[in-house]
Amino acid sequence: EIAERADWSLRGGPVEAELLTPTGAALLAHFAEGVETLPSLRIEASGYGAGGYDFPDHPNVLRAMVGESEARSASNASGEAASEVSSDGRLVRDDVAVLETNLDDASPEILGGLQESLAEVGARDVSVVPLTMKKSRPGHLVKVICKPEDAEKVARRLAEETGTLGVRQAGATHRWIADREFETVAVEFDGRQFEVDVKIASDDAGEVYDVSAEYDDSVEVAREAGVAVREVMRRAESEVRQS
Repeated sequence: EIAERADWSLRGGPVEAELLTPTGAALLAHFAEGVETLPSLRIEASGYGAGGYDFPDHPNVLRAMVGESEARSASNASGEAASEVSSDGRLVRDDVAVLETNLDDASPEILGGLQESLAEVGARDVSVVPLTMKKSRPGHLVKVICKPEDAEKVARRLAEETGTLGVRQAGATHRWIADREFETVAVEFDGRQFEVDVKIASDDAGEVYDVSAEYDDSVEVAREAGVAVREVMRRAESEVRQS
């Protein structure tokens, strides 16, 4: 029944035993397209898996190969766009990376300039979506599409422009993050000293690209000193930049 809806055909094997399980058939039906013969491939990786049964005259192993067809390689080498429609009407796979970060303190001016700034380092598309973050703060989700080979430099530019401490790469097991540390600084209002923690973000070479005063500390100081929260944050961040 699974094979009836699949784009491939079945044939008997060299042994009288089950060589394709229903689970395997379902996976193939969903992901695979049938071919009569193995096409010419440029092999990138291969592997073997052994089954639980031992057949007397036949190895119970499955070989999987990952590769790119020679026709597609030639097409890419000639500079044809990977997103063009192929000759048989199907769309050609275009590998991209999707980068995301949540922001709760970015100004409209910074968000408005992201499209142009990120495009300079390889971003293909940039979207900014409003959302509600922790402590009910309004924020934004920034999502960027780029080529996988451009992901690191796009993530770096995104961090530099927004001050974010982390950029997720969707569909991957890693993300690009900043080295971060906290420094406690003293700010003065009307002759009184107050302490505020400030987050410092830097790359692995130690280059600082953003400082951000802790909001909760700033709120507490603002209430005690009778000043605006953003003035507390400005002074605390200025102390770090000047040190």
